[in-house]
This record gives sequence, structure tokens and C-alpha cells, in this order.
Amino acid sequence: MVVGGLFAIGLLAAANRQFDPALITVAYGAAAAIVIGCLGVCMIVFFEHRLPFGRFPRLAARVSVMAQTLAIVRGPIVIRCALVTLLVWSAESLAILMMVWAFGVAVSLSGLCLIVGAASLSTMLPSAPGYIGSLQFAFILTYSALKFDAVHGVLSATATQVMLMGSIACVGIGLLLIDNARAPARHLRATFRASHASRVKTPATEVRG
Repeated sequence: MVVGGLFAIGLLAAANRQFDPALITVAYGAAAAIVIGCLGVCMIVFFEHRLPFGRFPRLAARVSVMAQTLAIVRGPIVIRCALVTLLVWSAESLAILMMVWAFGVAVSLSGLCLIVGAASLSTMLPSAPGYIGSLQFAFILTYSALKFDAVHGVLSATATQVMLMGSIACVGIGLLLIDNARAPARHLRATFRASHASRVKTPATEVRG
């Protein structure tokens, strides 16, 4: 819902700025879909037993599981989840903003919402490892909607993959190599401890015999 909300906000701002009827229609459709989705989630959480799912036992069972899962997020925990969500998406948006600024593209807050929303939605599409192709496509579409050069969109998407995702991959590979390098030492320590423990127990058994 957060991703859809960011995408809808950016799309509405871009559509109203350009006065494009087709873009405005898509923007309002996306906003309506998000509102309907939020209302559906609220109905499942608060009015689960009143929903007419009696004729569909499988669907009723799945809705019940979903309602029990969502019912956990109530009370003070909602505020905590909202704050953590705000912190995570702020960091994500700031990182993408740095990649956009790196190529001299001055984007507004609504434009950033559109880029972040489209980039996040593109990760749901089947693509090559590292979202190669789908992320470039999302940046090209959003840059075209915001009247920016599509080449800058490709560069920004590629920089996002290399700098953000690539850095995480490099850290993971480094930790894996360090763990593999320490594995022989751990094996030797475990072997030494096992042999030492067996030597300590051996005299006691001999005395008892």
C-alpha cells in the first residue's frame, strides 16, 4: 500500500502538471484502486464475521487467516509500524534521490514519489537478477512522464543497481568469504576440544574399571 500510495501521489502530481487526460485517468484509477484496497483490508480486519463467505469455505478459511494476521497490528504497535515504515521508505527515497541528483536531474517531491513508487513496483515483475531491465523500464517511463531525458533514466537505474544493490551484494560476498576462511579454524578448535574432552574422561573410566 505504501508503494502504491507513493506511485499514485507522484502520478497525480505529474498528470495535473501536464494536463494529460490519459495520464490523469490512470492516476485517478490507481488512487481509486488503493482506496478500495485499504477499505477491503479494513473490512477483513473489523468485519470478518459479517462478510458473506459461508458458501465459499476455502475462501473463508483464507480470509480468516488473513484477518488473524492483520489483527495483530492494533493499538500502540500500529504507531511503531508506521514509524518504522516511514523511516525505511525515507531512507529508500533518499538513496534513490542521490542517484537521480548524481546525473543532474532536479526532481520535485512528487516526482520522487513517482520514481520510487514505479521502481518498487517494477521489482514485482519477472526479470533478470538484480532487476536488470525492469528497473530501467520503470525509470524510463517515469522520466518520460516527468519530461526528463530517458537516457538519464537508464543511467539513474543502472547506478541504483550498481551502487545500492551491488554494494549489498559485495558485503554479502565478503561476509561469506570471511566465514569460509574461518571454517577450518573452527573445525580445528572443535576437533581439539573433542579430543581433549575424551582424554579427560578416559582416566576416570579406567579407575572405575
